[in-house]
Amino acid sequence: MKLETKVKHLTAHLSPSALFNVQAYEMTHDGEGWSVNAPFPIASGVTREELPGIVRGRWEVIAANYGRKSVSAMRAVANDHGYGPQSENIAHDKIPIVAIFPAR
Repeated sequence: MKLETKVKHLTAHLSPSALFNVQAYEMTHDGEGWSVNAPFPIASGVTREELPGIVRGRWEVIAANYGRKSVSAMRAVANDHGYGPQSENIAHDKIPIVAIFPAR
């Protein structure tokens, strides 16, 4: 499955008229695996249709640095950030790719 198709599938429940912010996470190797640290913004005020391109950019960084290449293993792991179903966390092999939540 193409990455863009997978992201569209994982974010289909998000409002098509809303704007979203996207965060990524700093990752460090803790000796036994990868730990997730401070979040940082990678996009603000984007539409649902723009999300696949933004996730593609982050995915390329992850794939180059951490070897995460199987798009089919991407999963929506939680609706978080206090926004309920209008947010989404996308991860691969327990490593977060992005957090998507409504722009304020």
